[in-house]
Amino acid sequence: MITIVSGPPCSGKNTYVKNHRKKGDVVWDFDKIHSALTDEETHNHIEQVRKYIFSMRETFYNDLQAKKDIRVWILNSSPIRSVRSELAKRLDANIVYIKRSKEDCLRVAKNERPKEWKSYIENYFERLEEIDLNENANIIEVKSLKDINNTPTEGMREEARKGLEWRKEYGRGGTQTGVSRARDIINGNLSISSIKRMFSFFSRHENNKAKHYSAKEKDGGPTAWRIAWALWGGNAGFSWSKKKVKEIAREEENRMKVGTMITDGIELPLYDSIKEAELQAQELGGSGYHEHTMDGETYYMPFENHEQAKEVMSKVNDNMYKKEDEEEEDEDRALTGAVKKGLQKKAEDHNEKVGKKNLSWNAKVTSAKLGKVFNRGIGAYKTNPGSVRPSVKSPEQWAYARVNSFLYAMEKGKFRSGKHDTDLLPSNHPVKKSMKEEKSYIMENKEIRLYRAEYQVTKDEDKDEKRVSGYAALFDTDSRDLGFRETISPDAFDGRLDDNVILTFNHDPNLILDRNIGGTLKLSVDERGLRYDATLPNTTTGNDVAELMKRGLLYESSFAFTVEEDDWSKDGDITRREIKKIGRLVDVSIVGVGAYANTDVALRSKEAFETEATIEETPQVEEVEQKVEESFDDSKLNLLSNELKLKKRI
Repeated sequence: MITIVSGPPCSGKNTYVKNHRKKGDVVWDFDKIHSALTDEETHNHIEQVRKYIFSMRETFYNDLQAKKDIRVWILNSSPIRSVRSELAKRLDANIVYIKRSKEDCLRVAKNERPKEWKSYIENYFERLEEIDLNENANIIEVKSLKDINNTPTEGMREEARKGLEWRKEYGRGGTQTGVSRARDIINGNLSISSIKRMFSFFSRHENNKAKHYSAKEKDGGPTAWRIAWALWGGNAGFSWSKKKVKEIAREEENRMKVGTMITDGIELPLYDSIKEAELQAQELGGSGYHEHTMDGETYYMPFENHEQAKEVMSKVNDNMYKKEDEEEEDEDRALTGAVKKGLQKKAEDHNEKVGKKNLSWNAKVTSAKLGKVFNRGIGAYKTNPGSVRPSVKSPEQWAYARVNSFLYAMEKGKFRSGKHDTDLLPSNHPVKKSMKEEKSYIMENKEIRLYRAEYQVTKDEDKDEKRVSGYAALFDTDSRDLGFRETISPDAFDGRLDDNVILTFNHDPNLILDRNIGGTLKLSVDERGLRYDATLPNTTTGNDVAELMKRGLLYESSFAFTVEEDDWSKDGDITRREIKKIGRLVDVSIVGVGAYANTDVALRSKEAFETEATIEETPQVEEVEQKVEESFDDSKLNLLSNELKLKKRI
């Protein structure tokens, strides 16, 4: 059976084929064939190659006319009705037409394709001859969630305006998120995710409605709860979001493209691949996947079954709601009128002080920025107690300490102690510059070394985990010929094992296997070298690495680093280097390419050492250096130093 899947670019033809093809089916996909021939990104087309593929396609079609014993899927993007019909007639094929709006295709292209695809789509719809019944095609219309009417009602707008006015007048109620949502409602800018969050907010806070809705505070104003309720659209917003969420759920269940589905009261994503479903389950704290058939199509959902999904997702949602509630309570409690006035006074005093200084960065602050620092301090007191000084007795005290520290950094160009809230610093602030310089230094001075060392791959059946261990570096062992011979001192990694280090495959930061901070990667030093022990993730890369190591196809480890201290020497004709101190341990890596890389930095150091050694052997230079040491007259010293520089050039 031959099926032609036609439709505009970015309409979802690939997704349809993925969901319907079976093992052994042949798929003719122009984009993938182009990518296979050129090793270019799937959608980056080369005109000469396009012509070549068209020629190949004709040969393929001719062969199909003679063979009817296999299932074939042909992806076709012709806008011309006769082209589709004639091809179907020639191959005795069925047509599936994916119908999708021009606007929706353009949205997909903007997010997923090169910019030239905009013109491809526009050209398609300019030339499009609409599908009709005479083509004998199965028409599948893909509706975008963007088609859902998400315009807020006038009642919602009125409530949002009221909420903003109340918050300004009484200095309480809601969060910055609530303020943003009110503005979105007034302006009519509500996304699908915003609508879902609205319904979530109202559902969580509905229980307190009887207590707070009509209540008044001592100053005669509404409660903080009532103001927050209004910011999200009030009662009108609650009933509207409830209706819209149901509409969204129906659309998501019925759309062809992978989306989400609500089952047993739990919202779960739908995927067209088992790998993605399993990965999502792991990230949420579960495992496995299960299938869901809908309208004859099979999708993959995270977790082994609905029971596990419900159990895990209930915990995830409870934690999320709890966290959001705590954040709202913190902000409502923290940014009281008194706090706001205090932060405003601090901002004014600070701005007056720094205004008298000629600083190279913008050192002025706003009270709103200090409010962010304050609220983060409140959160840090609760979530990271280890960072709080023992003398601090309350979250408010710690929040003010964070504010004072931030103001110090804004004025002085550095923090008294540990860095915090660096994202709020101006772009030209010295701390920001030093962070950029450090990153640039690491990238510029990073070296990579590779070792053929022992490794071990084991499997914990109880936990269904694959573990790997090996040595990323060996001590007191000559390297391969790098243009010099190198050894690593046993003390080189002192103080460096607490760096934020990742375990990668082939030093690719996109192929992370584990990390030591927030992961299971363990780094240690023994008499042999730098050892790593890690748990490989249940991903395609993790499973592939484990299998290749078991087969003996991967047998080398590597590490990336910068050097803080090294020692160069001559051993006959051989230049030697001892790495005495690692500056930064960037990553450890399981590698498949048996070669050293990135030795340029070290080679420059070698060249400098050898040049220096040559200079030291010159008697003329030694003579001048002696004169410099014996001279105490500044003018003489300058003259002799210049003489030294001249002789070194010679």
